[in-house]
Amino acid sequence: MDGFSSAALGVAVGNFRRACPENRANCLPVLPSLVRQQRRARQMYRAIEAISLQNVLLFLQVIFVCIKTLCELLVESSVQISEFADPDWSDEERQCVHESDELQSLLRGLSSLRRLLWRLGLAAELFMPEGEGPVDGSDAEALQELQASIASSLAKAKASWAKLESDIISLRLKIEPWQEGSTFEAGGCTNGSVPEQQRTAPLCRLCLLPAVPLGMEAEIEERDPGAVSAPWRGGHWHVQCANFWLRHASCSKAFKDLKVEDPFEEYIDMEESLEEQCESSLEVADFSATAEPLEGNWIDDAAAIFHRHGFCILLNALGGQEISDVLQTCLQVEADMLLLDPDRLGCRDAGRYSFGAAAKSGHMLHHPAWQHLLQSRPVLMVLKRVFREGFVFCGGGGDFVLGKTVNYQSLHSDLGPSRVPPECRSDSEPPMISVNFTVQPVTGENGPLRVVPGRRHTCEKSDAPPCFRKEPEVLRQSKLCPLPPGAAIIRDLRLWHGGTPNGSNDTRFLPSVEVMSLKYSQYISGPHSFGYTYCEVCKWHQCCFYYKDRRPCLPESLFETLPMEVQKLCEQIRGDVPVGLRQFARAQRSWEDGDRSSRWKSWRPSSEGSETIHWDRGGGAGSTSYHASYGQRGWRSNDWSEATGSNARSNAGSQRVWTPNASWEDKTFKTENFAISLREGFAAAGTVLAKTLRVTVGVVLIAKGLRFLNFLSRTLERRGGAKLRLLKALPFASAVSKVLWIFQHT
Repeated sequence: MDGFSSAALGVAVGNFRRACPENRANCLPVLPSLVRQQRRARQMYRAIEAISLQNVLLFLQVIFVCIKTLCELLVESSVQISEFADPDWSDEERQCVHESDELQSLLRGLSSLRRLLWRLGLAAELFMPEGEGPVDGSDAEALQELQASIASSLAKAKASWAKLESDIISLRLKIEPWQEGSTFEAGGCTNGSVPEQQRTAPLCRLCLLPAVPLGMEAEIEERDPGAVSAPWRGGHWHVQCANFWLRHASCSKAFKDLKVEDPFEEYIDMEESLEEQCESSLEVADFSATAEPLEGNWIDDAAAIFHRHGFCILLNALGGQEISDVLQTCLQVEADMLLLDPDRLGCRDAGRYSFGAAAKSGHMLHHPAWQHLLQSRPVLMVLKRVFREGFVFCGGGGDFVLGKTVNYQSLHSDLGPSRVPPECRSDSEPPMISVNFTVQPVTGENGPLRVVPGRRHTCEKSDAPPCFRKEPEVLRQSKLCPLPPGAAIIRDLRLWHGGTPNGSNDTRFLPSVEVMSLKYSQYISGPHSFGYTYCEVCKWHQCCFYYKDRRPCLPESLFETLPMEVQKLCEQIRGDVPVGLRQFARAQRSWEDGDRSSRWKSWRPSSEGSETIHWDRGGGAGSTSYHASYGQRGWRSNDWSEATGSNARSNAGSQRVWTPNASWEDKTFKTENFAISLREGFAAAGTVLAKTLRVTVGVVLIAKGLRFLNFLSRTLERRGGAKLRLLKALPFASAVSKVLWIFQHT
C-alpha cells in the first residue's frame, strides 16, 4: 500500500474509533442516539474495508469532483428558484407556475440533490481529520491538500443548499419532507431486521453507503423511493448516484481538469455485457446424445461423453405431456415457496432456490409429477451403462432461478471428498449422479447451468474450484445452452458447476432426481451417527451425512404406481414422508466469497478444442488473480430528478430424526432448531475438550519421559561418570524437564 493510501486510511480508522459508542453506566435516556451511532460506526467500518481494496487517491478525487459539481448544480438551481420571486407576477400566474409539472419535477430533483449532498458528505467526512495532523512527507502533504479542497467544496455546497432551502420556504413552495434517520442507508425504513440488512446489503460504488439488496426492491421502494438501487458498472449503485455520475460528474470540468480516466469505465456497458452473457463458450452438440425408441449406439455415445467430461446431455428424455405435468408442479411449488420468502432472499444466493432445501423431507418425490422423472426410460438405459455394478434412486429435487436475477452463482461441487470414501472415488463409476430435466427452453438469457468439463472435486482442496473472484471469464460463459424442453443433464455430483444470471422475465426450472452406486449406497447404509456425535464410519467427531441422505422420501402410495423395474431401484427410499415446506430463506452471496480454494494458475485450453480444459495448479509468483465481474443486467438510467423506481434469516432448517422403521417424530420447527443448536454446542465443547485433553496428556508424557532421562543420567554419573556423554546427546533434557514439571503442576 502506498503512503497516500496508508495516511488516508489512518484518518478514516481514527474517525471510526471516535464514532464507536462508549460504554455508559446509565444509557437508557440516550439509547436511541447510541443505536444510531452504532449503525454509523458499522457503516464506516464497511466503507473502510471496501475502499482499502481500491485506489484511495482516485476515490477521494471522485468524491471531490462530485461535491464540486453538486455545488454548481445547487447554485444554478438557486438562480432558477429566485426567478419565481419576480414581483411583477400576478397571483394567478404564480399559482399556475406552482402547479406546473415542470416546477414539481424541479422540486423532486432538488430533494434528490439534498440526499446526494448528505451521502457524499458522509463519504467525505470519513476521510476528514478532526484536527491538523502532523505533516510528514509528500504523501501527507498531498492528502492534506486534497482534504482541504474537499472540505472547502463541501462547506460551499452546504451553504448553497441552506440558501436554496431558505428561498423555497420564502416562496411557500412544498418540497418533500425528509429526515436522515428515516432513510434505508441509515437503517430507518426496514422491517425490524436492521442489523442483518445493514451487514449484508451491498455498498454503492460511489457513496459507499448500503444499497437495496436484490429481492427487496419492491418493499424498500414503497417506503423509501430515493433508495432505489440497480446493478451497474461492476456493482450495486443507488439510481440517484449512478445518474448523477453519468449525467453530471463524469462530464464536468472539474473531472476533466484531473486528467484521469473514468474509474468506472473499465466495466463493460450493460447492453454489450448482456449480449456476451447470452453466448456460451461450449458447443452443446459436443456433449449431447439423442435418445431413440430402441436401444442403439446412442446409449454408448451418451455413456462415453459422461465418462469423459463428467456429464452428458440426453435429448428427448421426456415427452410433451410429461413436460407439461412437471412444469405445472414446479410453478405451484414456486408460488408456495415465495410465500415463505417475502424478502426474496433465496436459499442458493438471492433469486436462487432449491426445491430440496425447502421441502420438509428434503426431496420432491412426494409430488406425483416427479414420477415422470423416475420413469424416464432413456435416462434409465444410460444410467445402467454408466453404473455397471448397479445403482439405486436416493432422492429428487432441483432448483429454479427467478427472472431478473443478475448475479452468478460461484462454481462448486455438490459432493465433496469428505463424504466419499477412497474406494468410491472412481471416475468410471461415480458415487452419485444428478439428472436435471429441462421443462422449458433454456437459453443463454434465462439462467442456464454452467459446468467445467472434466473437472471433478475428488481430492480435498487440491481439486476444489476457485472462488468467484478468481474465475476466468471463460468459465462464466461455459453454459449448457441452448437446450429444448425434455432434455436431461446427467451430471456427476462432484463436477464443478454453478449458476448464471437470468435476464428474462420468467423463472427457469431444472427439476431433478438423484441416484447413487450400489457401493456408495452400502457405505451410507452403515452405522452412521447422522449428527454432531462421533461417527464410527466417518472416523470423525461428527458425521459427514445428514438425516435426509438415508430417510424415506417416496410415499408408499406413489411407490405402488411405479413400474416393477423402477420399484426395485426405489426400494430404499419408500416409506412415510412428511409433506409441505419449511423455513428455508437465508442471505447468501457466493459471488463475493473469499479465497476458499487452493492456489492455482490460469487455465489453458486443451489442444483438443472444447473437449477438455486442463488446469495448472500452483502458487506464488505464477498464480493469476482475476477481478470479480458481477452478473449484470440492462439498466435504463433515469434522471436523478426521477429516481423512483428482510428479514435476513439464516435458518439451518428442521431436521427430523431417522429411525430404522422410518417413523417421524412430530416436532415443531422451533423445537428441532433448538435441538440442533444444542447438539452443535455440545459438539463444539466436546471437540475443544478432546483437543485439550490430547495436548495435556502429550505434555505429561513428555515431562515423565524427560524426568526419567534425568534420573537415569544421575544414576549413571554415580556409577560410571556417563552423565557427560548423555548430556552431549540431550543437553536440554534437564532444563526442559524442569519447565514441563512446573507446567504439569500448575
